[in-house]
Amino acid sequence: MGLGGLWHGASWNFIVWGLMHGVALVVERALGLTGPPRSRIVAALMWLVTFHLVCFAWVFFRASSFEAALVYFGTLFSGAGWTTTMTPLVATLLGLGALTQIVPAGWFAALQARYEAGSLAVKVAVPFAAIFLIAAAAPGGIPPFIYFQF
Repeated sequence: MGLGGLWHGASWNFIVWGLMHGVALVVERALGLTGPPRSRIVAALMWLVTFHLVCFAWVFFRASSFEAALVYFGTLFSGAGWTTTMTPLVATLLGLGALTQIVPAGWFAALQARYEAGSLAVKVAVPFAAIFLIAAAAPGGIPPFIYFQF
């Protein structure tokens, strides 16, 4: 086992997590998917697959045990419990989050130019509002640093 396995421990979670990433890299190289994509559709598809593969693998990284990861996937794919977690607000926020991935780059440049041209009050209010919203949405307490849990 490489240093990555030793760093995270020798549990099956980290073996599966590392194996998933390694297999994905091998498949990417074998299919010649490195380099710039040929079209926007291919780029979007590659982004979608990569995002979901990484999120799927993170379950093994974060789960307390291999069995807990399997229970999580069993619940996820059975649809049980979605009525309490997938509220209209959560669905809307997920949709808005997904849409941020296709915002044209020019919009960010225009927004930055407007911010830089704004008054001092705007330059103070915008970061304050962002930090306030993050703090309001955050869970109570300070979660422990993830590597302290190994």
